[in-house]
Amino acid sequence: MHSSARATRAPLEQVVLATDFSDGAANAAARTVELPLARAARVCLVHVLPRGLPRKVRASTEERARGALESARDAMRDALSHNGRGGVELEAELVSGDAHLEIIRRARAARADLVVIGRHGERAVRDLFIGSTAVRVARGSGLSTLVVNSPATGPYRRPLVAVELESTPETIVDLALRIAPDATRFSLVHAYQVPFEGFLTSANLASEYRKEYRRAASTRLEKVVGALHDARTRPGLRRGDPRTVILFEAERLHADLVVVGTHGRSGVAHALLGSVAEWVIAVAKSDVLVARPTT
Repeated sequence: MHSSARATRAPLEQVVLATDFSDGAANAAARTVELPLARAARVCLVHVLPRGLPRKVRASTEERARGALESARDAMRDALSHNGRGGVELEAELVSGDAHLEIIRRARAARADLVVIGRHGERAVRDLFIGSTAVRVARGSGLSTLVVNSPATGPYRRPLVAVELESTPETIVDLALRIAPDATRFSLVHAYQVPFEGFLTSANLASEYRKEYRRAASTRLEKVVGALHDARTRPGLRRGDPRTVILFEAERLHADLVVVGTHGRSGVAHALLGSVAEWVIAVAKSDVLVARPTT
């Protein structure tokens, strides 16, 4: 039985919002307004101009970009004020270089709690292979990154958290609760695959092996849920490839946010875990939070 208590989680203090003035960036800005920001939080809007602009167009391009950035900041200030968050401090920074590297640099300098960035509509499958700015920021920043895919209609209400029991610390799940304090339902799913199942020639032995593996996974998942002390959490175990399971559950539950964890590790472990997060960013219809463990 889960506790009915809800632990109070600190609101966001530092947020970096990347913008390229596209529709996706507008969605990201609208989502940022709906996030649980502290009363005196700081939000920095960052726009990155490409490196090496020709001299004859550089000045005019910078002038237009600076004007668009200031307009975006003013619009966001009005939206925050309308939501009763007039105390939030807004900054705007125009830089040049490689987009993902400059966004990461600014986010690290600010020690951001969260980086928010919009995803570009129909380029998802191509971006999965060549690496979109959103994917590169999520992969390389070492910071929690919210990739916004849909227009914001209010705070998150139905988040889905993909739980990796062997490596997902409770702080990742806790961050998801921090991002979605108004959630009416909080679903956790663990996708498991039974190792070496194909080597078992006895049907009875294979069946018992699957049951035992599921029981062990269920016990670990219940421990994660129990540590959260939140009655909204709904755990689920699903057998199958994590990418397929996460996307299926997100559709089935009408999740408005999918949370995946990653640790920024190198080598094969990072490739396997990172590939799941990057696939979900590229394919999911909902927003995706790539959560890093807090220290």
